[in-house]
Amino acid sequence: MHNRTKAIIIITLLVLIIQVCTLSVLASNNPNGKEKEGKGQGKGATDRVIIGIYSDNQCTNPMSSISWGMLEPGSSKNIICYIKNEGNTVLFLSLKTSNWKPRTAFKDITIDWDYGGQSLNSAEIIQVTLTLSVSDKTDFTNLNVDIIIIGSL
Repeated sequence: MHNRTKAIIIITLLVLIIQVCTLSVLASNNPNGKEKEGKGQGKGATDRVIIGIYSDNQCTNPMSSISWGMLEPGSSKNIICYIKNEGNTVLFLSLKTSNWKPRTAFKDITIDWDYGGQSLNSAEIIQVTLTLSVSDKTDFTNLNVDIIIIGSL
C-alpha cells in the first residue's frame, strides 16, 4: 500500500524566466524570408518583441518566480499570470522548460498552460493559467525548473 503522507512533494521554487525579449528583431526575419511591409512600417523597419509577465491584471507586479508550495503525488496546481505585449508588433507566445533539478524530474512533473495560440497585439494583456502536475510515481521532495515564455513574430 502506498503511503501518501511520506510522498508529499515540496516544490520550493520554480523560477519563471521571463524571456523579456529585449532584442530587436528585423522585420525581414519572417518565415517567408521577405521584409514585412504595412501601415506605419517601412521597408527594413525594426519590430520590437518585448513581453512582461505579471501577477496582477493591471501589470504592476512583475513576476520573476513562483512558489508552488506542497503538492501530493497525483495532484496539480494552477497559477494565474498576466502576459503583456510591451513591444510594438503583434506576436505569438510559446512555453518551454529547462534546467530541471533533479534532472529526471521532467519524467514525473508536467508544466502546461491554457494559452490558445492567439496573437497578442501591442499593449495587449492576456490572462494565462500555468499548471504544474505531479504524477503518482514521484519520489523526490524538491524541484527547481526554469519556465521560459517566449514572444516571437
